[in-house]
Amino acid sequence: MPTLFMVGEENANETKVATIIGRSNKQIHISVIPFAGHLVHSEQPEVYNQILNGFLGKYSVVGVEN
Repeated sequence: MPTLFMVGEENANETKVATIIGRSNKQIHISVIPFAGHLVHSEQPEVYNQILNGFLGKYSVVGVEN
């Protein structure tokens, strides 16, 4: 299942783990958000929303009929 992992660039530990996890599974999509730490959604809300909306637009299956 596609999974989005967003981390702030100012959080070195999370950024390091995100890159390792991203390399281990092609279904995990990593976004490193500039000028943000642990609370990416509140520190960079516009960037966070843009990335999340793009991911959901690409991978969401809600409302799709088979």
